[in-house]
Amino acid sequence: MGLIVPVAVYFPQTTNSISFDLLLPDNSPTQVTFQTLGEIFGFGMLSPYYLVFDGSKGATQSPMDTADAFQFMHDTVNQIAQLEATPLENFAGIAVLEGAMIPYVEYELALLCGPSEHCHREILRTQAYLAEHKFNSPGDRPLGTKIAASLDVDVFSPAGVEWLLEAREILGNLTSEKYEVVLVGGSCILYDVVQDVFAAFPLMISITMLVVFVLMGAF
Repeated sequence: MGLIVPVAVYFPQTTNSISFDLLLPDNSPTQVTFQTLGEIFGFGMLSPYYLVFDGSKGATQSPMDTADAFQFMHDTVNQIAQLEATPLENFAGIAVLEGAMIPYVEYELALLCGPSEHCHREILRTQAYLAEHKFNSPGDRPLGTKIAASLDVDVFSPAGVEWLLEAREILGNLTSEKYEVVLVGGSCILYDVVQDVFAAFPLMISITMLVVFVLMGAF
C-alpha cells in the first residue's frame, strides 16, 4: 500500500495521448522515417484533414458547383483559417487554392480551360484537375466536394488535438439549409476511438469488480 500511495496522488492528473510515437523507440526505422518526412514536407502534410461538403442532405439536392455553394465553402474555410495551425495557404480545393479564395466565375473558366496542356494558365489547369479527378464527387453536377487542410503541427500532438476540437466546434456552429460539412482524415478516428475507450473504462472496471465479488461470494 505504501508503494501505491505516491502513484495514487498523481493519478487524477494523468491524461491520455494519441501520439503513436510514444509506442516506438526514438531510433526505430518507423520513427526516423516519420521525423524525416515531417521535417521535409511538414508533419501536417503526412496526415491531412479534409472538409467534406455535402449538398444532398437538404430538402432538395444542391450541387456544389454553384455560386451559393462556393460562398458557403468560403465562409467555412475563412472561419477554420482563423485557427493558428491552419493559415489560408494550407487549404486546397475547388474553392480555395494557393492561399486565395477561388471565385465561382474563375472555377467555371477552369472547367472550360481543362486540365490538359492546352490550358495555358497553370492555376486554371490545377483547378480543373482537382474538380475532374480528385475532389468532386462523380457526376456532371457534383453533390459533394472536399477541401484539404494540412496543419502546421503534427495532427497527433496535443496542439493537433486542440485544433481538431476547435475546428469541430466551429463546424458545429455552422448553419445551412442546403449544405452540410464534416471533418474527416487526420486524427479524427483515432481520437474518437481513444475517447470512447477511456469513457467506457469506469463501467468496465465496475462490471469486472462486480463479477469478481459475485464469483468469490459464490465459491
